[in-house]
Amino acid sequence: RVVDVSAVIDWLLGDGAEFEIDPQKIYAMGNSSGGDTTVFTAALDPRVSGIMAGGCVGRFRTTTGRREACADIIIPGILQWMEYDDIIALCAPRPVVAVSGDRDHIYPFSEVAETIECARSVYAAMEATAKLTALAGKGGHRFYPEVAWPAFLELIPSG
Repeated sequence: RVVDVSAVIDWLLGDGAEFEIDPQKIYAMGNSSGGDTTVFTAALDPRVSGIMAGGCVGRFRTTTGRREACADIIIPGILQWMEYDDIIALCAPRPVVAVSGDRDHIYPFSEVAETIECARSVYAAMEATAKLTALAGKGGHRFYPEVAWPAFLELIPSG
């Protein structure tokens, strides 16, 4: 999925040039497995200028590593090298807005807050802590546009 998103960016900046894309203003957002794709893409593709990820941020050990979680994000052996906060840290110093419901059964907000807090030291080293935020919506596993969009728009350059 990450390769697919990067291929779209390749196209937008190449053959899709008719759209007049500013390469400094390529942002991504997604929810649930789409949020994971967004986070992993930003971690690996520096052309992504910032992300908004909903219903996907949490430590592997306590979210997707649980038996009842979706298997589409399981990466065998990943805990030998990193946790989810390390992947968020790879996005630094770019804006990251992570959103989850306070009653999300897979990614409860407490997990989002802890994961973002663990990545904060990397953002601090890059003097970018204001670009890293965790937000809670009221409810379960869904996207919270009323919470996410205002925060995200505040973090990205206008114009």
